[in-house]
Amino acid sequence: MLTALFGLILLLNAEEPSVPTDCLPEDKHPPTGFVLYVYALDKPALMLPEEMAREAWPVFECESRHETTAEGKQGERGVAQIHPIHRPELGSLGLDFNQEIDRLQFATILWRRSGWSDWACQTVLLEGHNGY
Repeated sequence: MLTALFGLILLLNAEEPSVPTDCLPEDKHPPTGFVLYVYALDKPALMLPEEMAREAWPVFECESRHETTAEGKQGERGVAQIHPIHRPELGSLGLDFNQEIDRLQFATILWRRSGWSDWACQTVLLEGHNGY
C-alpha cells in the first residue's frame, strides 16, 4: 500500500521535479515528457512516458493493486500483469520475464504499440478514472 501511495505522489507531482535540476550535470537532467514511476521503495524506479504514466495508475491499480508479486490466473505477473505469452519477445529484447523492472519496461513497449488494448483493465479509463 505504501508503495502504491508513493507512486501516486510522484505521478501527481510529475510536472515539478522533486530535486532542483540546476545542480545536476547537463547529462543527468531527466528527459522531458517522462515521469519517474516508483513501483517499490526497495527497487530502481522507471521512467515512463508522461501520457502513459498518468493513465497507468488506474490501469495498474485495477490489474494488480500495484503489487509486484501479483500473479494472474493465466500466469500474468507483476504490477502490469504481463502475460507469459510475451516471454519470448522479452527474451529477444534482453529482458527477463522474472524481473519486475523488465516487465514494466516491456509494458511501455506494449503501450507504445497499441495503447492500453493489451490490458483487461483498460475499461477503467473509459469509466473516467484516468489522471489520478
